Amino acid sequence: MLNIRFEPELYQQLLAEAKRTGTSIPALVCQLLKTILNNEERMNKTEQFLSVDYKILKINTITNQGKSI
Repeated sequence: MLNIRFEPELYQQLLAEAKRTGTSIPALVCQLLKTILNNEERMNKTEQFLSVDYKILKINTITNQGKSI
């Protein structure tokens, strides 16, 4: 069990969103955290992919210097 204290403004925003979606604040916070963690994981995978892609591009550029591609 986790006891989280929110600033009053944030609590009111969470309460309004929970009412709008017909859920509870704990369920809403849980869903928000899952979404954030999934997005973070996807961003890390994308960054890793782009890093590898950049390294391949850099290697290809170095090995093809002076040649038209």
